[in-house]
Amino acid sequence: AHGGDYKFQGDLNNIPQAPAWLLAEMKEGFRRKEASKKTATDLLDRRSREEKIDFVKVCLSAIPPQGGEDHWVKIGMMIHSGLPDETGLNLWRQWSKQDTDYSEDWKNGDPCEERWSAGFKAGGGLTFGTLLFLAKEADPRGNRFKSEEGKRVKEWVMRIHAEADAEKDRYITPQQTFSSIREAVQDVYEMDNPAEQMVEMHFLAIKTAWKVEKLQEMYTAHQEYMAAEQQGEITLEDLQKMNLEREYLIPGVIPKGFTTLVYGPGGEGKSSAVWAITKHVASGTPFKVDGQLEPVEKGPVLIFNGDQPLPQLQEQLTEIDISQEDMRNVIIRNGFDLSQQGLFLDLMKKYTPSLVVIDSLTACSGSRAADENKSIYAAPLYWLVRNNGRLFHSTSIMIIHHANRQGGFRGSSSIRDSVDEVWSLRRLNEEERNAEIARGNKLPERSRVVTVEKSRQGRENKTLWLHKGLDETFSIEERAKELKRGESKDERPQEEKVHDFLRQNRGEAFTLKQICKGALGGDHSAFLPGIKTAVRRLCKKGLVEKAGVSGKSHLYRTLSLDRSLYVRGATPKLDTLTQEPLQEKGSECVSRRVSASVSNPVDTHKTTEKPVSQPSQTVEQPSVSTSSDTLLDTLRDTLKDPSDTNGSDPSVSKVPRLPARMQHGPGMWNAS
Repeated sequence: AHGGDYKFQGDLNNIPQAPAWLLAEMKEGFRRKEASKKTATDLLDRRSREEKIDFVKVCLSAIPPQGGEDHWVKIGMMIHSGLPDETGLNLWRQWSKQDTDYSEDWKNGDPCEERWSAGFKAGGGLTFGTLLFLAKEADPRGNRFKSEEGKRVKEWVMRIHAEADAEKDRYITPQQTFSSIREAVQDVYEMDNPAEQMVEMHFLAIKTAWKVEKLQEMYTAHQEYMAAEQQGEITLEDLQKMNLEREYLIPGVIPKGFTTLVYGPGGEGKSSAVWAITKHVASGTPFKVDGQLEPVEKGPVLIFNGDQPLPQLQEQLTEIDISQEDMRNVIIRNGFDLSQQGLFLDLMKKYTPSLVVIDSLTACSGSRAADENKSIYAAPLYWLVRNNGRLFHSTSIMIIHHANRQGGFRGSSSIRDSVDEVWSLRRLNEEERNAEIARGNKLPERSRVVTVEKSRQGRENKTLWLHKGLDETFSIEERAKELKRGESKDERPQEEKVHDFLRQNRGEAFTLKQICKGALGGDHSAFLPGIKTAVRRLCKKGLVEKAGVSGKSHLYRTLSLDRSLYVRGATPKLDTLTQEPLQEKGSECVSRRVSASVSNPVDTHKTTEKPVSQPSQTVEQPSVSTSSDTLLDTLRDTLKDPSDTNGSDPSVSKVPRLPARMQHGPGMWNAS
């Protein structure tokens, strides 16, 4: 019924002798296998009991206790592998009590003792070596080795690693050169399919006898080195001569080429805050900055959606009340992974977006999401920040991220360090709720506060306000700075006074002396250096721009809300001042002509630079309606392209692929 019985045939005592070459291969294979077993972990296990205790203490001092129950159990298994006694339990217990998320568990017993007594599965691969690896990930600078016991541990750990590496090198010889390994890793990163990337990287690790993480670190280190070599050294004089003026997507709030991370608890409105900004960019709707509207340059928005189901995304984008015409200016790519660097560059080239939204960091990290507490997790963010404006055109990037259970920042500190700004979103506290009610907001529970926690443009502690109206649509704004109790307008910083004066005279241009007189009232020549500094800062924030010259003096003005009045950067239309082309450092004043068409986003943001030369003339100053409805209608009519009938093609999946060995630079995981 089962195919019968199987029996040996022949004489088992008369088996031929194996050939010499086969015996040699078998012996060599055995030696390699034994050599590979002599890892640092094996050598760690041979240390004295006192050394093991010091080792665990030093490692645990670097590893944060927060990370969930699975993280907690694994740390216990690692300690148990080398100290399976009461001492190991006490070390685990002391470390565990630092996690305030589980403070309630200790009121009803000792969770560590209960789990320790239940035993751990043997041979799970979690050993002292894993503990050492986690400590290195959490403390790459080695601060844990600064104590006396840390110095002792560092000395013999380094000696162990050297011994293990020397043993392996006797039998394992690299088969590839540096160039071949680097090119192989780059080929893997240029694949669009994340699953294929994982398989090929695993095969490459086997082939080279390297770990996957080490291949990634090697490639990142190489790209950082090449980027530094390409830039070389410059003098301060060279730096001062460079034209590095910052341009803004939203003046004073979001610069072009900036990467902003927005985080907050789930369901509190962080996506809605970003969608509200999306509306301003896609439609060119003015944005309230310091309580007054500032112009926003209209442009395409590219959304990489990995977090929202399509029905939910549709509902959220509907709530920002974007017009049918401007919907064509928003392109959505679903199922994106940050490792798909080839696809990312293709889409950036095709659509040249003014704003890129990644929703969310975790959902777009694929299989690496579990590594959120490791520094390598932030490598794609370093790539985005450092290559923005280099491998792809300069654009503003907003990344949505989740908060931890306490509402704080989640994941490795490298995530925060990698981006240009970090915004946190939260509900209003009691004081803010009362203030909102006093302002006339009868539904403060429908408002959220967005606070700038970190900024590379000096905007720390600035706040934005997100509101959900009775019509269920969202709006976001930066309010005017309120005077402190007992503070008068005369006590405000000069920068605020200058900005207020220019805003009150929007569309007109003034010299520094005129600004000083208008902002401070009367003759204040002694304050002219401070006024010059204030104007320079406002120019850097994109809130004020140079507008030609009058005689030998530069002219300055705020931006007009009506984009039809003038092209940003051109000579102003004034009714009393004689205009001449702006001459500075030997270069002419430049006018940027930006098309408002949304039918082909690639052509939309191509700029043409030409010298501006206007004759002296008297021009009637156009009037601007302050009505928001009239303003929006005017902007839509101004930015509408009559030739646009089809809209941009949303079929992103048909983007032609670039070949391997792409010429546009480093891979997605490069931190350069």
